[in-house]
Amino acid sequence: LWKALKAGFKGDQIIFNGTSKEIWEIELAIENGIFAIQVDSIYELSLIKQAAERLAKRANVSLRLVPEIESATHSGLQTALLSSKFGMMPDEAFTAFRENTVSPHLNLCAIHLHIGSQNPDSGVYTEALKVLFTAMSRISAESGIQLQHINIGGGFPVDYLGGKDADISDEQSDMLSANYEPYAAIGDAWREASTQYEELTENLTILLEPGRSIIADAAICLTTVRNAKQRPTNDPQRPTDHWLLTDAGFNILLSMETYKWYYHLISTERAAEPHDTPYKLAGPLCDGGDVYFDLDGDRLPTHRLLPADVRPGELLALLNCGAYSVSQASQYNGRFLPAIVLIREDGRSELVRRRDTFDDLVASDL
Repeated sequence: LWKALKAGFKGDQIIFNGTSKEIWEIELAIENGIFAIQVDSIYELSLIKQAAERLAKRANVSLRLVPEIESATHSGLQTALLSSKFGMMPDEAFTAFRENTVSPHLNLCAIHLHIGSQNPDSGVYTEALKVLFTAMSRISAESGIQLQHINIGGGFPVDYLGGKDADISDEQSDMLSANYEPYAAIGDAWREASTQYEELTENLTILLEPGRSIIADAAICLTTVRNAKQRPTNDPQRPTDHWLLTDAGFNILLSMETYKWYYHLISTERAAEPHDTPYKLAGPLCDGGDVYFDLDGDRLPTHRLLPADVRPGELLALLNCGAYSVSQASQYNGRFLPAIVLIREDGRSELVRRRDTFDDLVASDL
């Protein structure tokens, strides 16, 4: 929230999410007239109400529901199930609306849900809108409140495979190759789900959080091969593994470890050459899990295909890694956070984040 305001966004351009909001964050949101604070629990709603009373202001709030909708995405990206940590039960939300119909400090203006990330089946948005419309109808009937907006969240997928065979499980491949336009998915869902609720949709705003589907394709991670070695195997079809050790590990791309996420890998220097030679890839960290394959399953390919005779010094690129990578990066193992270079539409390059220095590694130490 602070960074968004610092970057120049206005309060009415910001939705404030989070399961564990601190009091200073809630107060900052209220003071800046945030478009909506997404409320995660009844307890959190009480904190917002108290903060608004202290500030003599009225907080715009949206209650986040648990719709119990399962998507065919990664288990760690499921956010709409009872087993998920997010949101409140619908009955809790209905009670909150009834009890705060004329609150001078709470503007209960919306409801929200989020059904997960990288959803391969667009049909889940129809289910989500049906849940929201049913909830809107009950809220209107019980409290008389006409909602100003509904927020259906995001989760729209990115095609990480680009038509390539990644040698991974069919389930993982289906998820990572999903590709549909958010506007088309929501349009189809709206037409099917809204037919019985025309009176509730007048002057109603629908909000989306497209996130990954916008930013993932906007970045690549450049990494240099720093070491190479060979290992014998027990596979008669491939008696020797050729290993390449790079300078980009899960300190830079954490999702490769936490979710075994696939980022397609190419040689930047020989992109036009056949990528048909298998290599075992790993990063620089002092951690056995810092590898580009899945030690415990088949969610990542066991080998990556690159041109023949890749040697130390060659520059590689991991594609489609704009989502979450920078925000999750760390200095683990005393590694520098990388520089970030922006390529403008006219081809000009601009440094927008400098590479860490040694001083940055100890800047917060006393």
